[in-house]
Amino acid sequence: MRGLNTDFTDHGSVICVCLCQNLCYLCLFMYSIKNLLNLNYWFSEPQPLNSLSLWLLLGFFCAMAAAAVVLYVTAQKKKDDKPLVRGLNKLSSLLAWMGLLGLVMVFFRYESAFFLSRRFWLGTWFVGLVVWLVFVVRYFKITMPKARANRQEQERLKRYLP
Repeated sequence: MRGLNTDFTDHGSVICVCLCQNLCYLCLFMYSIKNLLNLNYWFSEPQPLNSLSLWLLLGFFCAMAAAAVVLYVTAQKKKDDKPLVRGLNKLSSLLAWMGLLGLVMVFFRYESAFFLSRRFWLGTWFVGLVVWLVFVVRYFKITMPKARANRQEQERLKRYLP
């Protein structure tokens, strides 16, 4: 009986510790959100990257560059669909440039360059990524269907011309 109560108590304390730990993570997350609104956070000297965050950032930016190469090769194989090729080229150039810029930012952060390792560069990079992505998505959602419809109409009219 006593072992059963001990197990129950241990599980209860584990649950309590997990809840407290999750609340602490939530508090840290909220604290970091408040930092985003503070100019000193963006322009202060950042802490050096630890090995895990360094490898995660390197992996993310290298994956972006690799995806750009894959999309470029895929676009070269689909020569018959010009609007799709143009859209894939737009997306691959977005991924290539942003991946390379991200790798440069990680390099400067790793080397602790005075001005070039500031956090506002990452914020600027993110804003640029979002703006460029909006233009690419707009192309895929609005411009590409219109271009395909125009192309189909041109092909339909060519059938009747001598």
